[in-house]
Order: sequence, then structure tokens, then C-alpha cells
Amino acid sequence: MDPLSAALAVAAQLGVDASGAVVLRELRTAVVHLRPSAVVARVAPASEEDVVRRQVAVTAYLAGQGAPVAAPWRDPGPHAAGGWVVTLWEHADHEVGRPHDGFAAGRALRDVHEALAGFDPGGLPVFPRLDEVRRILATLDPSPEDSRDLAEMLDRAVVAAQRIDSPVQVVHGDAWLGNVLRTPGGPLWNDFELTCVGPRELDLTCNETSARDRGRSPEDDAFLVGYGDHDVGLRERLAALELTLLTAWTYRLATTQPAFLKLARRRLTWALEGLRA
Repeated sequence: MDPLSAALAVAAQLGVDASGAVVLRELRTAVVHLRPSAVVARVAPASEEDVVRRQVAVTAYLAGQGAPVAAPWRDPGPHAAGGWVVTLWEHADHEVGRPHDGFAAGRALRDVHEALAGFDPGGLPVFPRLDEVRRILATLDPSPEDSRDLAEMLDRAVVAAQRIDSPVQVVHGDAWLGNVLRTPGGPLWNDFELTCVGPRELDLTCNETSARDRGRSPEDDAFLVGYGDHDVGLRERLAALELTLLTAWTYRLATTQPAFLKLARRRLTWALEGLRA
């Protein structure tokens, strides 16, 4: 069963009209708009059930607090279907062509952080999630050169992580502008798959890494201004550690989509540069 079929199976089970369903995105997870219903399905491998349960729990809490997030549907799941887990979300009027408002996205992220300050972290992963990096690297079969560099990255990250001593709380974990839905009512934060416990500055670091990948824009600067006061030095020190997990995930993605290998190697180079410094 493919992701679209899994989403349609869950929709049929719950009585959701998905006769015009369309796939919006298909990478590690798939996103399906169950048109004509105002419901979006997110489809992940069954092995990631714990991840999606955390995502639903955190986002449901934020929506209940009135935070600017894409809210779970009334019966969000996760629902099992043919080797997949499907979660359901309220459709937001997002338009890809609608310009980013970096300042508003930054303010919205601060609102999210303020709301998350009261969330019980429970069993959430703790940044920099090096156990997860180890598990991912163990599944890879990289070239000898990449293998050596990945091992060095992990060793140096262990040392760097011991030097981070700052207040932590639950954060988004992947807060770059691409995870903001641009709606007529303002930005909504989305995609809490990597939610974890860490410094607030981690979420600002995520967008800085993204800006480095795609080329910096005025909206990236506006994002920082909109967020407001934070520890700039800490944000910069977190960059290499944030890249460590991101590099591992990109190498994993490249195992099924080889076009991502170039990006994986570039991120590995950046991670090592930062860790060696």
C-alpha cells in the first residue's frame, strides 16, 4: 500500500470525503489534502509511530493554548493502515505563492515557545539527540571517506554537547520558514516531527542553517527581529550540533533519493567546520 492509498483508507474508515484527494508532498513522510474535505493527512512509516504521537500531542496542546499552529483534526490518530501511520489535521488556507512575513513568523515562534514553556516534556528526545544520530549512521553504507568524516562528526559532537549549559524547554526542533503555513490570518507553525527538549535558540538556529542552504533573504533577518531577544552567541554555537542531526537525516534520505547525497555531503562539511572550530 502506498501513502496515498493509506490516507484514503483511513479517510474511508472515518467517513471523510476524499474523492478529490491530492498529494501535496512526498519525502520521508507524505502529505495529502483529502479534498473536498478540509482535512490533511500526514502519512509516515509505521516505525515512526512514536514520533507522530509526540507531534500530535505537542500540537494539540499548542492549539488548545491558542498558539499559532496548524491544528490536529478532531480525530487525529495516529491511525494504522498497511504499514503506515496516518494523522489527520485541519486544512489551513496556505498558498505557496503568498509572500513570507518573516517578522510575523518570528513573533509567532516566540508565542509558540511561550506556550510550550508549560508543556510537560515527558519522554521527548533531548537535543542534540546523538543517540538518534548513532542509530541513523548505523543504517548507512557510506563511502569510506564519508564514513570517516561521519564518525569524526559524531565524536566531536559528543564533546561539543557537553559544553552546552543553558535553560531548556520543549521546542519545535525544525523551525525554519519552510515549516510555516502562509495563511490570510497570518503564519501558522507546522511539522513538529522533530520536537524535542532544548534551548529556545535551537529553533532560531534551524532557520539560520536553512538560510545557508538556500541563500539568505531579507525575511531571514526579519525572522530574527520578529522573534526578539535571545542569546546570539548560543544560537551560533548550536549551529554545528543542529547540523549533526540534520546531516544524518539527509544521508538517510539520500539512501532512497540519491539526489540528496550532494546536500548531505555539503551539510557534513559545514558540520565538521563548526565542530572543529
